[in-house]
Amino acid sequence: MMKTAVITGAGRGLGREFALQLAAAGYDVAVTDVDLQAAEFVADEIRTGGGQACAHVLDVSNAEEWRHLRDTLQTVWPHLDVLVNNAGVLAACEHGSGTVDDIQWQVSVNLGGTLFGIHTMLPWLRTNPQRARLLNVASYAAFVPIPWAATYNATKAGVLALSETLAVELTGQNVSVTVACPAFFPSNIFVHSQTSSSEIHDVMQYMVGKSHISAQVVAGACLSAMWKGDLHVYVPRSSYWLSLWKRLLPGHFLGRVSRKAWRIRGRFAKH
Repeated sequence: MMKTAVITGAGRGLGREFALQLAAAGYDVAVTDVDLQAAEFVADEIRTGGGQACAHVLDVSNAEEWRHLRDTLQTVWPHLDVLVNNAGVLAACEHGSGTVDDIQWQVSVNLGGTLFGIHTMLPWLRTNPQRARLLNVASYAAFVPIPWAATYNATKAGVLALSETLAVELTGQNVSVTVACPAFFPSNIFVHSQTSSSEIHDVMQYMVGKSHISAQVVAGACLSAMWKGDLHVYVPRSSYWLSLWKRLLPGHFLGRVSRKAWRIRGRFAKH
């Protein structure tokens, strides 16, 4: 039986890895991205390797573009098996020093895009005669308060709460929900992130540079959890222990995060 998957933000980085790995697993993949050229490049990469893929331009913050994508795919696909809400953006700054546009951009893409995707595609997923799967990409920033990324953190916490709520609502139905909470790793979101100062940019790049995981590893772990029907997936596993530490000893945890963050920023302070 034909297997199908839609991935957002799939033109590069983690989204590209999701597309490549799903194609390798035998899925027909809709590679979507706000940058159509990037999406087409990944789709060509899949087809060159013997897989099936199509490229579509998609601004996830635009509900009408979501409806157009669904209507287009329904003319060629009998059902939808997997939806991966991966697209995300970051504008790092000291809260209050950024712009309203920066706030709206992150909220509309990170949280709004996930909400619009679910609103549009969930009814189609539910008509699948087999088990359908929904994978939402949050971040460990959903529970680790990364300084100078407050809006980003809030949007990812929203994705986590949304996913957990959906898991409850869909209990006993044919759609499983998985939410990914990866730690920072080198990805497109940091290459193209916006920052309010070179100092904060340097701090963010330092944090990413300390990572020992890759987009390929993150995608593999997330898809494995999704296929098993797990609700949460933490990459690396230490992210789970951070979430547990915060729940059990919140004051101690936040104090540790604060001290570490300011120590790192001190390395890049402009004198």
